[in-house]
Amino acid sequence: MVETQQGEQPQKKKSKLIPILLAAILIIGGGAAAFAFLKNLSPKEAYFQAEQKSYEHIVDTFKDRYESELDWAEKTQEKPTESVLELSANVSGIDNMSGGLFSVEQLVNNSKLVLSSQTDLDKKIMSSKVEGNIAGIELENLDVHLTADKLLVHLPFLDEMMQVKGEDIGKILKSLDPYSFTGEESVDFNAFFESTAGLLSEEDVEYFKKEYGEMVFNELPDDSFKKDSETVAVDGDSIKADKITMSLSEDQVKDILTKVFAKMEKDEKLKEIIKEQFQLQQFGFGLPIANIPPQVQEEADSFIEEFETAMKEAQEGIKDTHFPDGINSTIWVKDKLIVKRDFNLKMGVTEESVAGVQITGTQKLDKDKQVFDYDFNVTDQYNDGSIHISGDLSSKDGKAEDTIKVTMDEIEVSYHGTETEKKGKKEFNREFSFMESGMGGKLIWSGDATYEKDNMNSNHKFAIDADGISQDMFSLNLKKDMKLIKGVDAPKEDNVKDLGGMNPEELKSYFEMEVAPKMQQWLFGSMGGF
Repeated sequence: MVETQQGEQPQKKKSKLIPILLAAILIIGGGAAAFAFLKNLSPKEAYFQAEQKSYEHIVDTFKDRYESELDWAEKTQEKPTESVLELSANVSGIDNMSGGLFSVEQLVNNSKLVLSSQTDLDKKIMSSKVEGNIAGIELENLDVHLTADKLLVHLPFLDEMMQVKGEDIGKILKSLDPYSFTGEESVDFNAFFESTAGLLSEEDVEYFKKEYGEMVFNELPDDSFKKDSETVAVDGDSIKADKITMSLSEDQVKDILTKVFAKMEKDEKLKEIIKEQFQLQQFGFGLPIANIPPQVQEEADSFIEEFETAMKEAQEGIKDTHFPDGINSTIWVKDKLIVKRDFNLKMGVTEESVAGVQITGTQKLDKDKQVFDYDFNVTDQYNDGSIHISGDLSSKDGKAEDTIKVTMDEIEVSYHGTETEKKGKKEFNREFSFMESGMGGKLIWSGDATYEKDNMNSNHKFAIDADGISQDMFSLNLKKDMKLIKGVDAPKEDNVKDLGGMNPEELKSYFEMEVAPKMQQWLFGSMGGF
């Protein structure tokens, strides 16, 4: 990035630009493409149809490429599964740094961790076991069992299993830290069995498309779109394409944005969605909560008030925001797919602080090959920077090769991968590289995976190749075997210590007088050789 400013200047009302910019992006795509399926399309309808068809083509290509993986993932959502995950590592050429009888190579190369688990997402039950040898320490009898309402844990040094119910989490946490917890907190363990927990539901997504996509589409003036023909160069080919231009004046942009913000300010359904997402992210790393803690509810209510205020301020801020050239977006379309794009937007809270965003590039979306080459340029009164993204993705007759490169100044991040698939077995080699000023390294991920009707087996190897480190010096190995089963073996609960049924004094006594001494004895016994 090239510095163009000579001194620091105050940035006025910068925060108001964020919602305005997001809403401006809504104008570009807006979900409005869902309505463009007429035979004789207007330029506006053709513009958004191309946006949607291009998006659908990319999604369909991804689904075709990874059909085996997606089909297996769907099976694991619908039926009980059993998996065995084995983790190990190999080191070579490292001097003995342990200072003991064993070298680092001996300790690492003879270590292995195995995680066995059974899961039934429909009945909401999971049973897992951890075993292995870590640097000479034998690990066994570590079991974890989870249902929608409780967690059972068996530790190697205890005879009994410890039980924690979701509704008792607050009580236990308060006894451990009475200043940070109220005792009313509770966790819904059901979240571990919901793959879409914390994500927008299909209903919410459809709501956004209908309420805001349709609104933006209808508000865009028909005469802001023009259609011509032009020949363009894409990936070395000359393509005769439809050139469709959307040009919005400053007043038109302000008018549409004002209406969007006014609708968002009064939209109770939108506020419910935002509030729910806020609560999910504020507690339990996004886990749904059976009874939201009062402090989280208060924070969520306060956040909604701030949102309403932000929408009001955004409506007022639009009046003082400058869009000197409006919004100009041109796409070149061939066979209903975008082959070239040129988008320009300049905006700022003052005439002196106008910043510009320009996106230019080409793409060619065929069935077996997708090529793209884009430049993203951002300029303001202080800086002038650009990011270049290019890619070449191909897949045909069971063979695939992908290259993606991102460059910014002297930084380059790239990916190169090859895959071959034959009779349900896929072999792959993927390299992620990072370079800055001529120095860097790469992460190498190689392996294979076999997908059959009722089982899946895969092997993965991770290595690093960088200055002073060769991929032969260290590697992490992961082996996974997975199969469909009839059901999960439920644990015996004849010897369970219910932590939620104890008062604070009993909890303290249990951990200090029973758990801690037995853990200490187990550790000394396991590590005595060292």
